Amino acid sequence: MGEVVGSDERLRQLYWPRMLAGRAGTPLEAVDAAVFLVSPAASYVNGHVFEVNGGLL
Repeated sequence: MGEVVGSDERLRQLYWPRMLAGRAGTPLEAVDAAVFLVSPAASYVNGHVFEVNGGLL
């Protein structure tokens, strides 16, 4: 979605002001969340939805 929101001016004007990060995320940022979830650091995480959305309000 980052590519779509980042490349379409209409979508950028609609979504970016609502993102606390102030920008669209990168694919690597989404991968970082997935890597965390499969790592031992997330061993106590269960039954939770992780939204990687830049703080979209």
